[in-house]
Amino acid sequence: METLRTPYIALALTLLAEGVILAPPPFALTDHLVLWYVGHLVLTGSSPYEPAVWVAAASRFDSPHFTELALAGGVGVWPYPPWTGFLFVPFGALPVEVGPWVLHLSYVIVGVAAGIILARQVPWPGPGAYAAALVLFAAFQPFVIAARWGQFTAFLLAGMALALHGRRSNSVGLVVVGVLLLSLKPSVTALVGAAVVALLISDRAWRTLAATAAALALVVAVTWWRYPEWVATAATGATDRVAALGRFAGTLSLARDVAGEAWIVTAALLVLSAVAACALSVLRAPAATRSLALIAAAAVTTLVLVPYLLWYDYILLVPAIYVALFAGYARIGALRGVYAATLVLVVTVGPWALYLVGIFRPTQALSGLVPLLFALLLLASTLGPRTSAGSS
Repeated sequence: METLRTPYIALALTLLAEGVILAPPPFALTDHLVLWYVGHLVLTGSSPYEPAVWVAAASRFDSPHFTELALAGGVGVWPYPPWTGFLFVPFGALPVEVGPWVLHLSYVIVGVAAGIILARQVPWPGPGAYAAALVLFAAFQPFVIAARWGQFTAFLLAGMALALHGRRSNSVGLVVVGVLLLSLKPSVTALVGAAVVALLISDRAWRTLAATAAALALVVAVTWWRYPEWVATAATGATDRVAALGRFAGTLSLARDVAGEAWIVTAALLVLSAVAACALSVLRAPAATRSLALIAAAAVTTLVLVPYLLWYDYILLVPAIYVALFAGYARIGALRGVYAATLVLVVTVGPWALYLVGIFRPTQALSGLVPLLFALLLLASTLGPRTSAGSS
């Protein structure tokens, strides 16, 4: 029984050790307050796409975020689709002194639950391997920083987890909820959603596909009808963010940062190489993790392709961590040590180091290396001699 508890004890100790950085700064400095406000607006019948509500927020809250939005006239400030705003209604129903705290706790709890559910999709060779997976997840920079600064990407990870778990357990409801969660930020989850659909088609799960499509269509139609102005506002927000491409993480930002005038050619080569690596990793993935490998490759490919990203979006790389770690236990001899060291560097040291360097620069562009390294890690997980347990 104690052995069975080991993975969860390791997870709890890791979360406890990083408690200082997992805790939020004052909410006036994070996105918690902004997202609480969105939920409040939706609940009270206002529109988060109306510039005036953001100007009003600046006079109500002592927050540099709201001040910046007010100075910009609030234009394009809520670039997400209307159904995303409804996620925050339960938090917006709470007083401002309570709602952001509940939202923060939900990020941690939902993220940890998603990390566990995804890890349980893998047939680990023992409790030690499962414990290693959960520790790597808990120490993964995008999970920690997304929760700290108030972004909702843990819910996207939960969408992955529920869709895969629902598929495995033949639960239509879990798949539907998972896909709806993935739809909260379609710019970074569209390919993941397509991968889920591909898996359901391969299963001939027509009832699940139909129910998922119907639920998604209903949610989109109703919320779009409620906020028809969202298209123009979202387009403006997206245009503004792409215009400021050099400030953010992502392959295109990285290429602009390091290659100067040759950035377009550099970006094309990086994208093509990463996409090829992801495709090969799926083709060569062992049967035990093939479904998770497809989801992981879809996530990595998306994060390589999307022009506007920030480091917290990289939480979608968690499935790739598990796929790569599982492959590591199938390595033979000295290769296992080399592979393990590389895995730890790519998963833990790399994201944190690039993020910290970016704090002292006017751009997070160097973090664009992260999905590229994960693409290579996925490919490396399928190469070299393996034991029979890790073979295709």
